[in-house]
Amino acid sequence: MKQLFRSRHLVSGPTAQPWGAFTCFAILAVLVPSLGCSRSSPSGAAAPATNGQIQSDPLSNVLGLAKDGDVDKAIVQFLNSAPENWLAATKAEELRISEGDFWWLSQANKTRVQQQIIDRAQAIKSFARSVMERAHEAKKKGDMESAQRHLESVQRLGQQLQDADTVLVFEELGRALAGITLDEDR
Repeated sequence: MKQLFRSRHLVSGPTAQPWGAFTCFAILAVLVPSLGCSRSSPSGAAAPATNGQIQSDPLSNVLGLAKDGDVDKAIVQFLNSAPENWLAATKAEELRISEGDFWWLSQANKTRVQQQIIDRAQAIKSFARSVMERAHEAKKKGDMESAQRHLESVQRLGQQLQDADTVLVFEELGRALAGITLDEDR
């Protein structure tokens, strides 16, 4: 079927409909996500851990422990039980959704996910700050090995956030965490 663009409408054959372009874009909107162009589906994701509950989602578990006030246990788990890739192991919807996927959400879902993004970004930032405080304490005590281990763990999470196909908020947070040093003022 030969298709031409005439007077800003998609034309196909001698009896073209002016709504042809809209139909074409509507079909693309339905087909593109099903063709695997998006990284992940945002539905059915796990909520963050609370009350110290252990989940199969290590990042949610660590952040949940910190939120519940068990920061020491959260940091030990963050340092010792880290998966190869924090984001690949998470089921948290807000960390798995790309900018493109977010754009296609309904307004109600955008509002819901936006709040999850804000909450998760604050939790990661707060937890990273706690880990870096421990790194600075270790440095003051002369334990450079421990200080470096804390620093590298935060930088690793930051690099993974920066490199992931996720919303810009997490990429920018990742950039900040990946570039953090022990020489920076707290």
